[in-house]
Amino acid sequence: MYADSQIRYNLILSFMATDELHELDSEQINRINNMAMNQGTINNQSASSLMAEVNKNYSRTMNKEILHKAIFSQSNEESSGNELIQIDLKFPEQSNDFVFKSSLAEGVGNRFNKEVPYFAMIPIPAHDFPKKFSDFCFNSLYIKQEVIEAMVKIRTSCNDLIQSSRLFNCTLDKTIRLEEFKQLQNSVNAQIKFATRDQWVNKNLCKI
Repeated sequence: MYADSQIRYNLILSFMATDELHELDSEQINRINNMAMNQGTINNQSASSLMAEVNKNYSRTMNKEILHKAIFSQSNEESSGNELIQIDLKFPEQSNDFVFKSSLAEGVGNRFNKEVPYFAMIPIPAHDFPKKFSDFCFNSLYIKQEVIEAMVKIRTSCNDLIQSSRLFNCTLDKTIRLEEFKQLQNSVNAQIKFATRDQWVNKNLCKI
């Protein structure tokens, strides 16, 4: 919601007219030119391009102040300019101070109301670095080709075991006694245990 309003806001600001806006006076232009030329790395052509960019940014700043006054004005007068903005712009809550509100278009968060940190460092909470590093190393194994190939082979072996072996003998074609039925099922279970405990495990260990 805020990002959409940010895009709409900058679109309106970019298409505002700059023809009748107040421009920099000759004294300000001369002062900027002198400061730029004294650097020794800018020629007259570069200085002209630089002044054109400065005038453009100055006009945009003037339009920004006009637009902010129209957006944040609480007046219902016709001259307030609210009726000219036909879209509803949603922004985060800002300070009641107009100076803070004038920085609204610079970002979603309010940079002026943030507490200034005592140290110029990003606070990082305490954590168990050896455990984090161990988890990272373990999870990184899943991107190695050898590990992926081994996992594919083991999964194929598991699927083959499910398809070729059964936990119960369901191929009876005649009626048998209960004791005989139990013996058949126990025999099948013993075969599955032997196959998965010895042969199947050793076979998969060789793939790893």
